Amino acid sequence: MLGVVDRSQLLRIIDKTGQLLYRVQLPAEGTTIFLGWEKSGAGAVLAAVQRLGGAFLWFPARPENVQQWEGMQFSTKVLKNSLVKRNSHFDTCFACWSDAGKLMLGLADGNFAIWDLGSNETFMSRTHFPGKHRNAITCGAWTPDGTSLALGSATQLKVSAPIANASWEGTAAKLDLAAGVSGGFQKVSFSSDGRMLAAFAGLSVFRGLTL
Repeated sequence: MLGVVDRSQLLRIIDKTGQLLYRVQLPAEGTTIFLGWEKSGAGAVLAAVQRLGGAFLWFPARPENVQQWEGMQFSTKVLKNSLVKRNSHFDTCFACWSDAGKLMLGLADGNFAIWDLGSNETFMSRTHFPGKHRNAITCGAWTPDGTSLALGSATQLKVSAPIANASWEGTAAKLDLAAGVSGGFQKVSFSSDGRMLAAFAGLSVFRGLTL
């Protein structure tokens, strides 16, 4: 199946024969920044992520509607355009799936939210959470087993690891950019065994960050 969002923010789901399976109008005032299937290969859910709108989740097993996820809340009613402007507490600027079925949304205020497809558990960082960034999340990557998450921002790189289930309360590693390095963190990537991390910031490349 193929998911497509056009400039009017209309989401279409198309099968391999080109037949339209489902369509829904996402908030037209929003901007879709991420569109991707979960990575297990089964195609259990498609996530369309908007700035200010959160994530819109479509399940092939329940094709009649789309669920909207805003941090700790799920709804089968898509936000009206007028409400998108008031959703500043959940201004999403980055998103990615893990290979283990976890969806991460990085927010403009430095927080992040996680939804676990397998357990349906959700987590959202808070103001004094050690994994929170001072600036907007600009990039991120999961370890292959989905147990650790690296997030970058304008000035910091942090690796968070869970204590139990979906409670991501620990910071396993942290790197602050030196003064004068412009551009912030742009990309992070784990090695296949999850023990090494490479990060790109401005014109600098950090290789072999051992966890």
